[in-house]
Amino acid sequence: MRMPRGEDFDAKSGGSLDMKDGASNKKALGNFWGRRTEDFVSYKFTLPRDVADAYVYLRYAFEDHNPHEYYLLLDGNFIDTFTMPSTQGFGYTADQWKTFGIRLGNLGRGIHELKFKPGGQHQLLNLDYWYLCEGPFKREEAPPAMK
Repeated sequence: MRMPRGEDFDAKSGGSLDMKDGASNKKALGNFWGRRTEDFVSYKFTLPRDVADAYVYLRYAFEDHNPHEYYLLLDGNFIDTFTMPSTQGFGYTADQWKTFGIRLGNLGRGIHELKFKPGGQHQLLNLDYWYLCEGPFKREEAPPAMK
């Protein structure tokens, strides 16, 4: 499956395109996305087959030293509250990005929608891209940024 870019959303509230040299395509979803609890971003995707034990991985950046909390919904259903550690920067350089994985479980073939929401006010985030894989990612680190 292709890796959807953070800025290639289907729907969103808050934030906008944010130019970042450290992002894979020199741009990301950001520009104050996550400042308000009403912010969200959603992505639709199609699976050609059932996927057992699916995981979603996010390439993200934020500067705040405190961890940030977010909500994940799949097909309109709450899946998880997850907390991501700071990347110590907003993604201006490649070393200011991290990857974070969340288990989704079994996904049937067909159309799905992932939706991310901040868990509170001022949970600013830059999102470069996300990807799905079957089972946890096997390498020590996430794949390199897309070219």
